[in-house]
Amino acid sequence: MKRPTQIPHFNSIPPLTLLTASFAVAYSKVGSSSAYTTISGTSFTAHASQVTKGAKKGTEVIIFKRNGRESARAYQCCWGHITNCNRTYIDSYTEVI
Repeated sequence: MKRPTQIPHFNSIPPLTLLTASFAVAYSKVGSSSAYTTISGTSFTAHASQVTKGAKKGTEVIIFKRNGRESARAYQCCWGHITNCNRTYIDSYTEVI
């Protein structure tokens, strides 16, 4: 079932699944590449990087990939929200880091 499109930074992650790590802690924990599995069983990798172009150039970002393809990214301003700046759902990734 596909989730409906929401606004950027839609809502906060529900209290029962509160993030245990701040963005800074998650960024250093993920490092160059780490493998994870979402609560629903989807495998993904995450790696910490800095944006190299565009409006967010130089900003720290955690990039989430499934099957080697980028599926979402989280910036510090997105951390703790259900969706990121681009309205992509990130909660299933961030809650396991």
